[in-house]
Formats: sequence, structure tokens, C-alpha cells
Amino acid sequence: MIKPDENDLSDVVLACGVNVKRNYAGYAFTQKLTEEHKTEIRQRAYAALESELPGALGERRVLDEDASYSLGDLIEKAAFSAPGEARGDESAAIGTSGRVRVTLMRGDHINVSAYVSGCDARSAYALCRPAESALASAGGFAFDKNRGYLVSEIRRTGNALTAVFLLHLYGLKRLERINECEKLLGGRHMALAPLFADDDGSDGCEFFCAYTQQQLGISEQDALAQANEAIAEAALLERSARCEHIDDDTDAFADDVMRSLGILTHARLLGYEELAEMYSDLRAGLADGFLAGDYKALDAFMADMSPERLHAAYGDISKRDEEIIRADETGRMLTESIRPKYI
Repeated sequence: MIKPDENDLSDVVLACGVNVKRNYAGYAFTQKLTEEHKTEIRQRAYAALESELPGALGERRVLDEDASYSLGDLIEKAAFSAPGEARGDESAAIGTSGRVRVTLMRGDHINVSAYVSGCDARSAYALCRPAESALASAGGFAFDKNRGYLVSEIRRTGNALTAVFLLHLYGLKRLERINECEKLLGGRHMALAPLFADDDGSDGCEFFCAYTQQQLGISEQDALAQANEAIAEAALLERSARCEHIDDDTDAFADDVMRSLGILTHARLLGYEELAEMYSDLRAGLADGFLAGDYKALDAFMADMSPERLHAAYGDISKRDEEIIRADETGRMLTESIRPKYI
């Protein structure tokens, strides 16, 4: 077993992101907007981004009634959404390195979101700031000196910012002690939710989203600093639990890791949630020296195997074709990038 780096939490924290909500002053919230006012806000936002960030507007996509804009070289082909909005999108955050997205008319007039690999939410917020400032130049945001930024959800009024962290809680989950992490984070005004659920609705996932809940009475920077500190404590808690789980039966742990490596290397059909479950074993194996390889490469690959990414890459494919492609790509990647270490 290897000793983890106290300054590198990547064995526990895959990525983090920030979502900032804003509404223009003088308009109703999105749900009450007339079509005329929606058009006015879109035009103001488009003009501000094009004026303040020349060349930053990337691919424009319309999803339902949402107009979404990717920003500049910071963007690849993924989006980030805070829990409670588009829950399936968190999986796309795995292994990313700096993405920004502006979405109009999703709950509030403006959502600016960004995420980065690692655990520094302040870095993600720094990516949001140019777009937020550009959009503010088109007219003042709705703001109350006592309550802060006014948004459609009362609980988000204040700094109207949510920080989200994607965590791998292998040890705590295996020892059935997730409640310890929930309690720790709850004391820091944060909540914890599983990234996936089993087909029967139960929680069998070892990947979790932790997200901030306190917006009122705290500045953006203070909220982010507080969240970073809480996640660092959660990472130490997980490391302790993972070591305890491995020490309880090292042979059984090694067997789980090697079985998952073998199945994923040779599978013919592979569903995404099945991949996620075995990917969890591989990450734990990397963290504790049973496997040799690179976290970031494995995490980025996991993101690329999501149904959304595969359909974007291969078009309108059937579920069976999706599973065949995922199995083929996974076997090829693992053969080239991950190998056992006999220790």
C-alpha cells in the first residue's frame, strides 16, 4: 500500500465545479417572463458576450427552451450542472480540466458554470468570472443589499453560487459509513448525493457529489474556501476508511481489483453503470498501489464512455451498439494504460 500525498487529493476528489445564477434587474423570473422579454434578455446576453469576450462564443446548442453557449478555448464538448438541475451531467465532469458554460433561461436568466479537475473550487469560480462580468455589462443584476443576488429559488438567494465536488468514497461505502461523511459535510453547510442509483432505486454507487447549501450571509470567496476545507477533511476521512477496508482483507481487495481489470479488459458488452462500478475498483487499486497507471487518463476515459459522449461521437446508435463500442474502447484503453503491480 502506498502513502497518499497530503497535498494531492486526486485519489478521492475527481473534479469540482461552480454554478453561478444571475437575473437581470427590471425583469420577472424566467417562469413569468413574456416571450418578448426572453428575446430581449437573450439579445442583451449575446451582445455582451460578443462585445466583452471577442471570439469567445463557441458552439450554440438549444436544448428544449434553453439557449446554451460554450465559451472559447476553455470549453471542450461537455457541460456542468449543479445537483437538482440536470443530475445526469455530473458524470461528464470526470477528468475534465477547465470548462465554462453559459446557459440562458434555465430556472434563472443566466447560469454560468465551470469545472476543473482537482479540488480547488476557487479555480473553477475564477473561470466563471470573465463571463459573469461580461454579462453584467449588459445591465445590472437583480440585487438586494440585505439579501444579496435575487434568484428564483429562495434558498439560493445570497451569493447565488453552488460549488460541487465529485468524490470517490470507496472505503466509506464499502464499510457502510457514508453517514460519517454526510455528518462532516452537513456541519459545513454541504450535502452529499450519490452520482448513480441502482436499477431498483437503491444506492449502490461509490461516486458522490458534495455540494454547498449556504448562500445567504457569506461571500463567494468565503463560501468556496469553506467548501475546500470541508472536502479536504472528507478526503482524509475516506483515506482512513479505505485503508481500514483493505487491511481487513487485503487478498479480497486485490481480488476485486484484478477481477474488475480482467472483466473490463475482455468484456464484449458493457453498460455505463457496470463500467462505473468496476472503474471504482480500478481507482482504488491505483490509489493504493495495486495497479500502475494515471488517474487523469482513466477519469477522462470514463467521461468519454458516458452515453451522451458516445452518441455525440457515433451518432444515433442503438443501446446494444453503445455497449459494444464501450466494451471495445475500454479493453483497448486498459490494455495500453493500466497494469498490475505485484506488491
